[in-house]
Amino acid sequence: MSKRGFSNVMSIVIIVLLILVLITVVWSTLSKLITEKTSSSEEKAELFGEQINILAVLIDPENESQIFVSLQKPTGTITSTETEEIIGTSLDVDIISVADLSGSMRACEGVSIIECYWGMDGRSYNWAQSICYGILKIDMVDCVDEYDGTLVDGLTPTQDANKELVDLLFENENSEGRMGLSGYSSETVPAWSSNLTNDDQALKDIIDSWEAFTSTCICCGINDAVNKLQNSPPEKSKTIIVMSDGEATKECDEQNTGDPGQDAIEAACDAYNEFDNLIIYSVGLGGNVDQEVLERIAKDCGEGQNFSAQDLGDLIEIYQEIGSQIKTTFISETQVSFIRIIFTTATNSAYKDVIPPELLVIERYTLDLSESGLTDEILKVEIYPVVVDDSGKETIGPLFDAWESK
Repeated sequence: MSKRGFSNVMSIVIIVLLILVLITVVWSTLSKLITEKTSSSEEKAELFGEQINILAVLIDPENESQIFVSLQKPTGTITSTETEEIIGTSLDVDIISVADLSGSMRACEGVSIIECYWGMDGRSYNWAQSICYGILKIDMVDCVDEYDGTLVDGLTPTQDANKELVDLLFENENSEGRMGLSGYSSETVPAWSSNLTNDDQALKDIIDSWEAFTSTCICCGINDAVNKLQNSPPEKSKTIIVMSDGEATKECDEQNTGDPGQDAIEAACDAYNEFDNLIIYSVGLGGNVDQEVLERIAKDCGEGQNFSAQDLGDLIEIYQEIGSQIKTTFISETQVSFIRIIFTTATNSAYKDVIPPELLVIERYTLDLSESGLTDEILKVEIYPVVVDDSGKETIGPLFDAWESK
């Protein structure tokens, strides 16, 4: 009996061990599959790290097979620092930064005309407000310490913001992007400007040399940016960033509208019409800008966005945001082949593929579902990004957005 009992115990032990081994093998396999699936999902999420939203879905009451869908890509940034490595691309965009270097960008308030011209080498003087415009960088300390004035310095943060933009553009050593500068006051100053280049240090040296000088010719800076972009390949993405701290005060012969502000708007529209793939941003610094002109430059003419920096400290953050938007736009345009819109009824579903909208642009699509086979009421609309590789293989990304009938 004792031998039989021992044998039974051993059998049970062996069975338990076999079960444990089997559990270990199964768990190891499942764990590997889960890890691979999770990793794949995370990579896909990073690959499609943007967002496109459904703004509206309308059904034609006279023709229920005709659907109107409005999509928008809102402001956004790359969600992962690994994104560019995952999608295997480098930034290939040409940027011109149009910077206001007029006298108001560096001024000293509360000083006499003698202190302005003889003490600080000022470029112009406002009698009514006792403001010395266009003081040199070396005279900023004298404004406060020597003459008890109040320093107004918008130029230093403008320089810092532009150098930050240079770093953002060239932070990837494989970047194929280039940048140029159009420093303007009463005209574009060649010594304070640069043609398109990938030499980040040369750009920073020019930015460091900027000084404030005379009046504000915004259209001069934009027209100069257009000339510099003539050396950009037609297929290359292009961006102009127009920055000003005040109202346009000088006209341009190229536009010749008779009004400096309207000349600036027309210059932006002319630039947009000159190139197929151009976005124009505008940045207003301080409380004396002509907000209407800057908004029309970006939104009406350049399909871009207008930013307002009331606080000098906001300027760097704004240029960082613009840099992020440029990257987001470029990566999206080069990677997402199209958007798949899936329509679902209670019994069936069908889809249509459309070109994705550009950043901050509302795109309206008119879609005919008469041949889709859908006969019931549409209950749900979903949108997904799709990438097509060189072999023709489609990769469908995670759900961007969904709309449900109420």
